[in-house]
Amino acid sequence: MDRRRFLIGSAGIAGALAAGCGPKPEPDASETPPRPSKSTTVTFAIIPKMLNNPVFALAARGAEKAAREIGGITVDYNGSPTGVAAEQAEMIRTYARKPVDGMAISVVDAAAVRGDIDAAVGQGIPVICFDSDCPGSRRQTFTSVDNRRVGEALAIRLMEAVGGSRKMEGEVAILSGQASAPNLQERVAAARRTLIKYPRVRVLQTLFCDDREDLAIEKIRATMGKHPDLRGWVMVGGWPLFRTNALDSIHDFQRTRVIAVDALPVEVDYVEHGQVACLLAQRCFGWGEDSVRILHRLRTDKGYHPPSFIDAGYDLVFRYPTMLQRERGRAEHARVYSVAEYQQQWNQWNRAA
Repeated sequence: MDRRRFLIGSAGIAGALAAGCGPKPEPDASETPPRPSKSTTVTFAIIPKMLNNPVFALAARGAEKAAREIGGITVDYNGSPTGVAAEQAEMIRTYARKPVDGMAISVVDAAAVRGDIDAAVGQGIPVICFDSDCPGSRRQTFTSVDNRRVGEALAIRLMEAVGGSRKMEGEVAILSGQASAPNLQERVAAARRTLIKYPRVRVLQTLFCDDREDLAIEKIRATMGKHPDLRGWVMVGGWPLFRTNALDSIHDFQRTRVIAVDALPVEVDYVEHGQVACLLAQRCFGWGEDSVRILHRLRTDKGYHPPSFIDAGYDLVFRYPTMLQRERGRAEHARVYSVAEYQQQWNQWNRAA
């Protein structure tokens, strides 16, 4: 299993979490307080769904930045190469045995890891989730986009891309990743609920690519072969767009509009070339940055009890956003970027890391 380890030793000032994380609930006397570290260096494990998904590499850079600014923190970033739930469960158990001083986990399958998360918390190890939650577990908080809001926003962006609600008709396909992932389930359900409000739209059966880029491209190719006049794609993750030429089976991008999640550089290229109408960008850098800061505060501030859910928000990337698109984005508390503006932001994230 590949392993990346970041050691950040520079001194810094512990940053407080951003405002807007919700009111502090009453302390739970049954919770086990975090154990003090036996060494001068604190180790936080960042466990993504899979190492082969580049959005998590950006989260790792965010964690690295926060650890450097706080000082004295080692970020141990490791996960299943291809998103196998059993491998993630074993990794959680391994980190609990070491033990580490905290874990932040993007969950592959909640049922597969719930018991291991509960056991780690029972040992006094702070555990939080990011990106994908483990409902019903003892994890202290979950930071992510509001996945129901994401699914709805994707459907609305598709409606806008086809020219408004009056032109919203025809067949629409939804592409998802792993069928067991709770965050993707919520996005798909919300997108489907929003799309069926348009009476002339027929939503095809949801397609699953298991977070595999090659399988996602094959699903698109097969679907376009059967439905050449498809009105649009709603991709609740960006898997096919991590590769070039992924949309070659779509012959008319004005007829078949594509809306997708995430905005890595290779994905933004699709927007630049007019093949993707809009990208809904999760704040992946913040997943890692916020996770380290939350774990640090849980470990050092016994009076800190974060809310059960922290909305990390999202951004919108268009080729050339109109004033109306910018206004609608602000109404959703989303930052709206042109391709050029987002590329500048990306460079800032890389410099910060």
